[in-house]
Amino acid sequence: MPQYFVDSTISAGDMFSLAKEDFHHLTKVRRVRTGGDIDVRDSAGFLHRAEIVEINKEELTAICLSSTPPKSEIDLRVYISLIKTNAFEESIQHAVEAGATRIIPVNSERSIVDVSSKKDSKLERWRKIALESAKQSYAPRIPLVDEISSFVASLKTAQGLILIAHPFSERKISDIDFSNAECLSLFIGPEGGFSASEIALAENSGALSFSCGSRVFRAETAAAVIPSVVLSYN
Repeated sequence: MPQYFVDSTISAGDMFSLAKEDFHHLTKVRRVRTGGDIDVRDSAGFLHRAEIVEINKEELTAICLSSTPPKSEIDLRVYISLIKTNAFEESIQHAVEAGATRIIPVNSERSIVDVSSKKDSKLERWRKIALESAKQSYAPRIPLVDEISSFVASLKTAQGLILIAHPFSERKISDIDFSNAECLSLFIGPEGGFSASEIALAENSGALSFSCGSRVFRAETAAAVIPSVVLSYN
């Protein structure tokens, strides 16, 4: 069973209710009953084991039994280039499961998808996917999903150690010094990768291009593999 999020802080002995969508999932899909246990994550990132004490037609109430503080995680911001809808949604899901704390959709030179006419509905769906992935993967917080940004604008907002995945880079991930990195900004390209001019622009802006070995990943695969590899060095 996944964890569920609440918008406030809670501690042992506190009573609380869950959001309507979680109520529906627990009662109609999971078919939980009074006395059952659920895992809940509060706004401070604490994980709580709770017992369901009451279920009525519109609300589920639980009591917090025990609490576990969140594990320390590096701030990993993943800049994902726009690709075809299903693959991009898969990329968000995989990146969150791998440990991304923030997702920034990037309209790069080789992005072939135009979502300008449906931007608001797409963003809403992407945020829902990030939420569901955070529930499933027991992330300490719900990752933010930003508005679509241009490649140039994305470089200007990137913070900390800035990395750009490039399968033909001579620099290997093992060559990078992560010892003082408190925040990582990781750029992942579309099908065909970033253009030579984008790589040059990123490097001139202080980014480090790198490869994860001799294999070239599909874009949605890269969103799962590369953040995992990067985090393994921290």
